[in-house]
Amino acid sequence: MIRNLIMKTPIITQKEQELGALNKEHKKCIRALNKEKSVLAELKEKIVGLQKDTSKNLFHRMERLNDLKKELSELLKEGQKSKFINKSDKKQMKEMLRDIEQEDLFGIPKGFGERPDLDDDFNNKSPHEILFGAFKVEINEQEKQNIRKIFINLATRFHPDKAVNSIEADRFHSIMQRINLAYKRLDIGELLEIETSYGSRDILLSQPDERGILDFLEEDIERLKHEIHLLKQQLVRVKKEICDINKSELGAMLKDLSKHSKKGFNPIGEMTEQLDFAYEELSFMKDSIAQLLKKGTWPKAMLDKLERYSTDDESMEDFADSLIVEMVYPKDYEPKKKIRNTRRPKTTQASKY
Repeated sequence: MIRNLIMKTPIITQKEQELGALNKEHKKCIRALNKEKSVLAELKEKIVGLQKDTSKNLFHRMERLNDLKKELSELLKEGQKSKFINKSDKKQMKEMLRDIEQEDLFGIPKGFGERPDLDDDFNNKSPHEILFGAFKVEINEQEKQNIRKIFINLATRFHPDKAVNSIEADRFHSIMQRINLAYKRLDIGELLEIETSYGSRDILLSQPDERGILDFLEEDIERLKHEIHLLKQQLVRVKKEICDINKSELGAMLKDLSKHSKKGFNPIGEMTEQLDFAYEELSFMKDSIAQLLKKGTWPKAMLDKLERYSTDDESMEDFADSLIVEMVYPKDYEPKKKIRNTRRPKTTQASKY
């Protein structure tokens, strides 16, 4: 504020009161913005954590299962060409190959588990940029220019070259890091907080007359009105980003996981067990076919299963579906209820290799 150098007139008092009210609103806007930014940051961290947990527990299993499917497909193709395999067994192999190469064996999309070819730009992005880049609300050019003006003022003031000694240079360097990061994010709230933290509006006017004081007060009032407008615009953007993430598949996944966790059910743990079981079953199938190609006979355990398919009117696809439920649980999924066909088939000693 202005130091008391002359007697305050009613108009000066009125302007100072208006300025005081705007300062309160300014601080209120910053508090509201910081609160929403914390909500957004926490939401993103939870989703990133869930993605990491999912990747750690599931992705390498999916890769392993995908590799096994490829090996099994090659064996089945080899078997259909073999002169030593009878027509009945070749028919069984053809059915197996059809089911193995279907789009969503075990409810798993074809190609899931294969690492995509990523360009350099993608590889250079952080997990936050990869996951949440699409939810970032665009800022219009006029607002970008307004933010840039504040950035330039701060950068000019706190550039390390402006420091008078090494201690101040280190301090300015630290402040500039905050300024650059805030500008990179187009975070007007952070830039204004820096300005407030390290700035002072106390002024000693060279000509402390009423006109000079009024000019200063009116300039400060306009500045605060402008900054409040920018803060409110950013607040709207942050709230929209939170809303969009919550409505997205990522948000729904987090919500579903939270809902199941409250019921004492761990979907990721369940999917991990199912993937391991699917791998065991496909490994058994692969070993059985390898024995058929080598010795000309199916293992007894495999014969039992093939016989059950024909007698129980159950297809290979039905059996495959029984190994693992869909990777994405339906919204009405109840963990306490039995899932159709998830019971493991009986295994015999012959199935253990």
